[in-house]
Amino acid sequence: MKKVLGITNFLLLIMLIASVRMSAAQLIDVDWSQLHQLKLDSPPLDVATTPDGELIFILMPGKVAVFNKGSHAQLNQIPLEAGYNRVAYADDAEMLVLTNSATRELKSLRIRRVFDISVEGSPYMGFEDAPVTIAVFDDYECGYCARMEATFSQLLAQYPQKIKLVIKQYPLRNHPRAREAAIAAIAAHQQGKFWEVHSQIFANQKELSPQKLDEIAESFELDMTQFKQDLLSQKVLSLIVRDVREGQRIGVSGTPTIFINGKHVDNRSYENLSRLIEQELSKQE
Repeated sequence: MKKVLGITNFLLLIMLIASVRMSAAQLIDVDWSQLHQLKLDSPPLDVATTPDGELIFILMPGKVAVFNKGSHAQLNQIPLEAGYNRVAYADDAEMLVLTNSATRELKSLRIRRVFDISVEGSPYMGFEDAPVTIAVFDDYECGYCARMEATFSQLLAQYPQKIKLVIKQYPLRNHPRAREAAIAAIAAHQQGKFWEVHSQIFANQKELSPQKLDEIAESFELDMTQFKQDLLSQKVLSLIVRDVREGQRIGVSGTPTIFINGKHVDNRSYENLSRLIEQELSKQE
């Protein structure tokens, strides 16, 4: 009898727990509001998005239409053979995976985001209207950034008239002198001496005191009165704030972060950068 009561009590306990869980589940409600609505030119078969929702991939007969969440506009269209009816996005590999149920075929496509990076007002070296723009988010206390300078010099020598190297300021919070160094570099930019000061800041990145930054500026015969004013100017500060906010928007988390024609570069070796430049140049032919 005790065993029967024990089993009965156990079953009652399970039912009580289930009842509590169901009661809790019933308290959950859903609110909704329409974000946007798209008019498509073909019937949609499947849809996938990037994890942040910025890109929407809509599979249609014979193509994948790529839309942007913010503008709701179609950015691109990827042609496909007929028959593909499922699509998924693999974020880690930046890969679009498509399957054809009828033929049991699978197709994977590498998806590279192309960011619109503002270069207006930023210091650059190379040909202004070059077909390839290399945008570099730099930090003056970053040793890797300093070492990349030699690689960029090689690329500028190899591709004269073909590339434009743009420096974007991205001082990291854990580098206490980087922000002041960035301000000094952009203040020098106002007098046309960015690259000279830029190089010397990297050469002295272990001792970037305000006195050292002044010493570097003086060594290139800058107007020091104007330089001091520019260190505090809204124009200089706003350019740095713009770069930092833009970097945050497009996912820059460390330095140096490099983009070639708006596409993020994973491998910063000279060989890989040269290969990517060649790829971009071949698209211009």
